[in-house]
Amino acid sequence: MTATLVATLPKAPLLHADETRWPHDGRIWWMLMVRSAQATVFLLSPSRGGRVIRELIGADYHGVVTSDRDAGSNWLDPAFRQLCWAYLARNVEGLVNRGGDGTRTGVWARGLYRSLFADRSASVEDRTSLRTYQRRTRQMQSGFGELLTQGTLSADLRVRRMCKGIDSLWPALWTYLDVPGVEPTNNVA
Repeated sequence: MTATLVATLPKAPLLHADETRWPHDGRIWWMLMVRSAQATVFLLSPSRGGRVIRELIGADYHGVVTSDRDAGSNWLDPAFRQLCWAYLARNVEGLVNRGGDGTRTGVWARGLYRSLFADRSASVEDRTSLRTYQRRTRQMQSGFGELLTQGTLSADLRVRRMCKGIDSLWPALWTYLDVPGVEPTNNVA
């Protein structure tokens, strides 16, 4: 049955991928999960590298994968990936508590993502409102782009690295605006 479920993943138009640490034989392994509308597959692996996910969904997967910023998903084309905004929100809260440039950048980012999600919550039920949300979000993109640019100039190395990493995945922040059925978070995972 497991092979049958795994075989459905490469054909699914939308996938959610996530991983978590898992103690196994006195060492840390990784419990990886890939979920589609048809199947949820769990795999225990000593690695969370890109090879593991590629083996599950296929190196030539052509759907959209929603995931966090784990480097194991960096082989995916950002145009066919959705970064999890809930995960980014946790990163931002870490910056807020960091102090200095981290706090300034984090507070700015927090305001942006809170606006995004307040508008999103109001629009989910109403398709007309959803189009308005999409238009407003496109307008907010420039503010988020400016935030990332400023963050890459930060004196704080952690802030610089995080902002550069997110900026390198820019299209993957906004896939949900263009692809029906893609959510801005990986919460279903």
